[in-house]
Amino acid sequence: METRTDFVSLVALGNFNPAILTPAFLKDVCGLDLGEVVDQSPSMVPVHRLLVFKGIQITLDMNRLEIMETGIENGNIYETRVLRVFNAYYKSLPHTPLTAVGINIRCTLIPEKEADLGALAGKVKASETYLAFFCAAQIDVTERSTRTKTEANWISSNYRVDDVDHLTRLINVEKDRGALRLNYNCEAGNLAKDMSRLRLLMSGYDKFCEEFSRFVRYLET
Repeated sequence: METRTDFVSLVALGNFNPAILTPAFLKDVCGLDLGEVVDQSPSMVPVHRLLVFKGIQITLDMNRLEIMETGIENGNIYETRVLRVFNAYYKSLPHTPLTAVGINIRCTLIPEKEADLGALAGKVKASETYLAFFCAAQIDVTERSTRTKTEANWISSNYRVDDVDHLTRLINVEKDRGALRLNYNCEAGNLAKDMSRLRLLMSGYDKFCEEFSRFVRYLET
């Protein structure tokens, strides 16, 4: 099975000031050198900002910040810049109210043979896969499918596993033309009450990458 990394992203929810996000702010205040701006949103729209650099896209509105990196060479998720960008931004604005921060690894799983897709889909949509991998007593599952009187056609599933090393895992998997799209998320929630979860999330990123790789290998067994 081929695992193709689509992107790594960090999403933060809270209260933000989009107007402050400019190339000059990132370079002069945050100390980030992300290269030349490839694209950006119009400055006359203060409630939404989009800055695009080579391989990095930053989107900010009043309630949500997303930092996304694409084109990660050789799938080296350990070397992503999204954590460094977020840390520099938050260090410059340490009083920004945050409610949740999550890190996503988005990949495409491509079976060696088209005939193997059914078996792979069967494993990723089975609740037992997640109960066993996480040694969890309970998970939350939301499934989307189409149904007729004679058959059911699975489209996607969402799995939520709480209290994995004091953080939450949110895993989404969906069919996509002979392959499967997998979004593997680690989230630190309820930060208004406990900011220590954010420190756990950021310091544990390498461990999270190892867990993701083990999960993908687990799907192949």
